[in-house]
Amino acid sequence: MNKRTGVITTGAVLAVIVLILSLIIVSLKKLNSSEVAIQYNNFYKTLKDDPYYEGLYLGPPGYGFIKFSSVFQTMSYPATTCLNKDGVTIRINVSFQYRVRPGDLKYITEQFKDETGYTRVLHSTGSSAIHDSCSRFNTSQFQAERGRFQEDLTSRLVDKFENLNCDVTDLQVNNIARPRAYENAIKAKESAREDIEVARNERPQRLTEAQTIKLEAETEADIILNEAKSEARIILTRAQSDSKAILDEYEKEADSYKQLKDANSLDNQGFLAYMGIRAISNAKNPVHIGMKAPARSSYA
Repeated sequence: MNKRTGVITTGAVLAVIVLILSLIIVSLKKLNSSEVAIQYNNFYKTLKDDPYYEGLYLGPPGYGFIKFSSVFQTMSYPATTCLNKDGVTIRINVSFQYRVRPGDLKYITEQFKDETGYTRVLHSTGSSAIHDSCSRFNTSQFQAERGRFQEDLTSRLVDKFENLNCDVTDLQVNNIARPRAYENAIKAKESAREDIEVARNERPQRLTEAQTIKLEAETEADIILNEAKSEARIILTRAQSDSKAILDEYEKEADSYKQLKDANSLDNQGFLAYMGIRAISNAKNPVHIGMKAPARSSYA
């Protein structure tokens, strides 16, 4: 009987030891260097006030840790679209680093349950800040005042995450893409502006070239006109000389005929008869003239 009692006692002791070891093992919780946590009692549904950091912890049965990251993490918005001040759709690539404040873990856990729910709210809040900043800048400012946009967005993120007990740092605006149609219009406008500038720069040269061509044309026209005037003067002088020579010849011939008439005492009819006979007699070829009978050698 004593032996049996001893076995039962030994078994009970072993069971107690196993139970104690099991409770110890279950009650041991470890946090690594990148984690911070708040202790939660699953039986009593209560939270501890103070956060726990890296280490190995022993707590009451049924407790656990609701863990958060204790280091800065990156939140990215690789292709967020928003409407700017002009109503133009802008595509933005933004990222920043954030970290929960360990001293506020109890409040954060009560509000958002765990890190997953908390991160979801942070992401939505960041998206809201991006849209708010986007709406304050027009299309040209996104290109010309990119630094000011980044400062405005950083300020809004800090303010909004302050209300969520979270720190923000190192915001990066990796890309700001305007609509393709707008980019094409800007390129066309810049190309036209460059063409106008080139035309303005070339204008003096073109004017000089045109003025040179005009002067060459005017000079050539003057040369042609002077040549024409000179040729006309030559032709006129020659014609005047020819007409004077002809008149002089006729005058001399008239004087000769007058002297002939006076010398032979011929009247006009006799002079005509004389000239007709002389023309026939001086002809190189025989002249055959049919005259009405009786033939006359005088027109008197």
